[in-house]
Amino acid sequence: MSPEAGPLDPHSFVRPEYYQFYEDLRRGVCDRADPVTWRTLSIGLRTILGSQEPENQVAPMDTFYQGASLLMGLTEGTYLEILYPEILYSLYGEDSLPLVQEGLCPIDVLCINGRHFPEPLLYDLADAAAARNLQTAVLNPVGHFNDQETRIILPGCLLRPAKEAVILASTQASRKLNLEGLRPRLREILESETGLIGQLTALDETLTEVATQAAGGGGFTVLEDVIRGVLRNPEFSSQVEKLMIVIPMFGGSRGHKPGQDNTLGYEVLEAIDRAKGMGLQIVDIKKQLRAASSYRIPQINVLSVDIHNAGRPALTYQEYGIPFNSLDTAPCFAQVSADYLFETGNAGLPLVLTVFDKGAIPRMEAYAGALLQALVEKLPGPGLMMIYFDKKRISAGKIAGMKVDHVCLWKLEDEGIKVKEIWQGDGWSTDQECVVLSFDDMFDTCGTAGRNLSWVKAEQCPRARLVLCAATHGVLSKGISALDRVPADHFFIGNTLKIEGLDSRQNITQVNLGPVILEGILQE
Repeated sequence: MSPEAGPLDPHSFVRPEYYQFYEDLRRGVCDRADPVTWRTLSIGLRTILGSQEPENQVAPMDTFYQGASLLMGLTEGTYLEILYPEILYSLYGEDSLPLVQEGLCPIDVLCINGRHFPEPLLYDLADAAAARNLQTAVLNPVGHFNDQETRIILPGCLLRPAKEAVILASTQASRKLNLEGLRPRLREILESETGLIGQLTALDETLTEVATQAAGGGGFTVLEDVIRGVLRNPEFSSQVEKLMIVIPMFGGSRGHKPGQDNTLGYEVLEAIDRAKGMGLQIVDIKKQLRAASSYRIPQINVLSVDIHNAGRPALTYQEYGIPFNSLDTAPCFAQVSADYLFETGNAGLPLVLTVFDKGAIPRMEAYAGALLQALVEKLPGPGLMMIYFDKKRISAGKIAGMKVDHVCLWKLEDEGIKVKEIWQGDGWSTDQECVVLSFDDMFDTCGTAGRNLSWVKAEQCPRARLVLCAATHGVLSKGISALDRVPADHFFIGNTLKIEGLDSRQNITQVNLGPVILEGILQE
């Protein structure tokens, strides 16, 4: 399929007026934050290879081997390299099929971006798959027209089976300008020596990009369009054995607050309505495909990660025959917590875990069991205490205070984990130096987390040497400074969402959930 000489030096073939065009494509191929779209890559290479109307006309076949070498050099070492045959087909069309179909191997994991500006988790998932020697590719179909309206274009076909196609997109939409990331870029532009015209051009490009990110990001509309693009084209979908729709942060999953006054108004529950919309679309596409062709339809599953309320979308997806599962992140966070305790020399101190409401009990108990298993590797017979609190509510969302309901001792012994209640009722405290640990599904404004841990430090653990606070999702809608409201020494936050300003904080560890998602995909 490709010439034996290997990658072609672009300067030996690309016309001088396209050098910069080629370099821009190369940057886009390598850029994980804003990867080149399928359309931009195909149109750009058709143009470089001599197509006079690249949107409507394939590249001349007499440039095939030069184009193959050029593409090899462009994609080598990236996750587009696996899609080399499909890219060549998009450049040269039907006449190239005898050349591009030689000796093709199946794709094990095809990661497809489902939003504007993908989360780092898209590539973290790909890295996790590649680390297991799986044939892995990453594809970005999501771009936009000049007026910033979304434009989604996928490959016209897959030339070999894809065992797992994964559309990944958190649907927590961005609603604000990224001022924390904007300020240093503006300063760099204004201090540059490019002259006034150069500075104005750079400012215009930067502000356009930031505005696009604020208006774009995640959302069900873009995700549903990508799902339609994957399924509706049988030349693509028939090669997919299993389609996994992964929504790491399921936007709107918090929904209605218990006890909310019904006279306030009628709240649309996004977790139900969006699941219903997606389910109806998938059922409709399946119906159309069955009526129009005999192509195989892939198995379809939906995955989320530590969703706030799994029951709402799960029941809705079930109505449409779509399996739904929320992945447990407790083992992953327990391992990084244990590693941190060993690294800081605090693993031998009494450990006090906190449960602040009934909804958090399953998560915290899973975390407690996994933490004991992680500690036992270096610490024989580890144990911990779990405080179960009862909140005193004035009304929905308003807390007058907390009291201890009961305390349990967790111990890992030869025959397994033993749990024993050691205190019943309010009034429990310890005068020992200890480590306090908290684990929740998300950090947002952090007001509740701040009040809860302040209470624990004042009333139950006044001599706490270390306070560790973890959450799967870093929503942080008010910015990363919201964490300052929490009296914790160190934070562990999952990478389901991009967090601006993370590099400026030394007391935060971002937890890579790519391996967790990969394991969930392979087990479904």
